[in-house]
Order: sequence, then C-alpha cells, then structure tokens
Amino acid sequence: MFLLSRNTPKTSPTSIRSTRTTTGREEEQQQQWQSVVQQQKSSNHLPTRPIRVQEEQSEHEVLARDLNRPVYALDLRNHGDSPHDPIHDYPSMADDVEFFIQKHGLSSPTLIGHSMGAKTAMTLCLRSPDTIHSLVSVDNAPIDAALSHSFSRYISGMQALQSSPQNIRKQSDALAFLELYEPSLAIRQFLLTNLVRRPSSSSSSSQEPSSREPSQGGSPHGGATAEAESEFRIPLTTLANALNHMADFPYKDPDRHRFEKPALFVRGTESRYVPDEVLSLVGRFFPRFRVVDVQGAGHWVAAERPEEFRRCVVEFLRGVGDGEQG
Repeated sequence: MFLLSRNTPKTSPTSIRSTRTTTGREEEQQQQWQSVVQQQKSSNHLPTRPIRVQEEQSEHEVLARDLNRPVYALDLRNHGDSPHDPIHDYPSMADDVEFFIQKHGLSSPTLIGHSMGAKTAMTLCLRSPDTIHSLVSVDNAPIDAALSHSFSRYISGMQALQSSPQNIRKQSDALAFLELYEPSLAIRQFLLTNLVRRPSSSSSSSQEPSSREPSQGGSPHGGATAEAESEFRIPLTTLANALNHMADFPYKDPDRHRFEKPALFVRGTESRYVPDEVLSLVGRFFPRFRVVDVQGAGHWVAAERPEEFRRCVVEFLRGVGDGEQG
C-alpha cells in the first residue's frame, strides 16, 4: 500500500519505505533518516522504522517524483518485513494504517492500494472518512467476492518450495520449482521477493520468536548444518487461513457508510475483480468515484502496465488538488 502525504515536504520530494517491526532498532534508524521522517518514536502498538529503498526507481519513488509529495510504501501485517499476527482481516489492517497516519501526524493523506491493499484502503476511508483526502483502489471493489484460485495456488507453491527435501539455493531453481504453480515469470519473481536465507543452526537475537511462524519444512534451528536455508518471511499458514476473510468486505450498507471525496478505481480489462455490474454499488459507497480501464492488464495492473498506471494515477491526483477536501 502507498500513502501519499499532503504535508509540505521540508526536503526534496522523497519516497520512504516504512514497515512495522518489533526488532527494537528504531532509534538508530531514526538518526539516519531524521531529515525525511520526523518523530520516529517507539510504540507498543505499532512501532515503525524506515528502511532504505532500492536503487532502481519503484512505483512509490516515481509517484513521489511526479507529484512532488512524500510517499510512504507500507507493508501490511504478515507481509514484507512487518510482524506476523494471527488476526488477518481488513478492520485490523485498517487499524494499522490509521495508527501509522496518526503517529506520523499526516494530514489528509491519499491512500493507494492494490488487491488486499485496496480493500484495506476502502475500509479505512469508509470508517474514518475525515482522516483521508482521496482514494485510489487498484483492481478491487467494495464487495464480497470469491478470490481467484491463483492465490491459494501461490501459497501452496510457496509451502511446497519451503518444505522441499532439497533446499533451494539459487533463484533460478526456485523460479523453475514455482512454474508448476504459476506460469507467469513476473508473478513468480514477485512471490520470490519474500524468500530469504536464514541460518539453520542458530537464531538471530534481533528477531521476536513469538512473531515468527515455524517453517513448513521443520524448525530452522534443528538442523545439523550451519549453512543458510531458504524460507519465506511471510507466515504462509496464517495467510492461507485468511483467504476467506480476504474475499469479504466488512461494510455492507452504503447508506450507513460512505466516502464522499475523490476516489479513483483502476481496473485491468483482463481482470474480473471489478465487473461492470458492481459499479453501481461502488458509486453508492464512493459517490465521487471515477473508473479508468487499463487495456491489456490483468489483476497485476501496475506490474503489467506500469506507464499507463502511473499516468492515470498522476492525472487523477493532480486533478483533485491539494486543497480539495470534498
């Protein structure tokens, strides 16, 4: 999920990748990033720390450049480097994002979310409409809808890879293994961004054991070898159990919950997640919405058509303006 701050940047436009963490290293990180992130104080509920972004420009860096606004890229719970939690539903994830906004003193930010992140963003907009300035929902709608079988297939493939008797040591081997579950190379590469190497004979003292899920292939601490082993940093069992929750949407009555501020719904023409027949309901929840269709894109709109995605989002956000509050 991306969070675009409307606060005037005190430095040049920047993108800040932020994650929830329990490693207790916030103070050191705070000193390094003090010029771009203010008041990075520890919190018992949702401690955060920025981590250095990759050298190549990613989506949030491009948006920061084009819009001249600070952009935060957030890993939701059970994703990326964020802590693991057995509760994985949209109200809880919306709580996390709202806490981040409050902690950083961000005034009327824009939320951009894709898929699960889109429903999380919509949930927060409908629950706390005064907190959010505008919304960009990418290929998802405020409805209960069955997930594509591909998501359960992804998790099955990652679980099988992690429990493989011969430990995968090269990315090319992992890509070949996952081809049994997903033909798209781009999607397999995306899934493997969560594959990490961990010591097999000892644990890192900086990690919180309670926030980690045991490896599907057995404990990484019980092996006889000290070589690193591959495992996924996301809790696969938790995510598998949460798939039904991800298909739901917590708000059912648009007469009781409504976001009457600018909203953009971006959908891929090859995707089925936002069919024409649900647009009337979208309009009841988000009466100031507009739709942009990205030709030739499936569910992974930004990855499949990055330039078209960038163009429609930048055009929308420039159009709504910093001063428009609905």
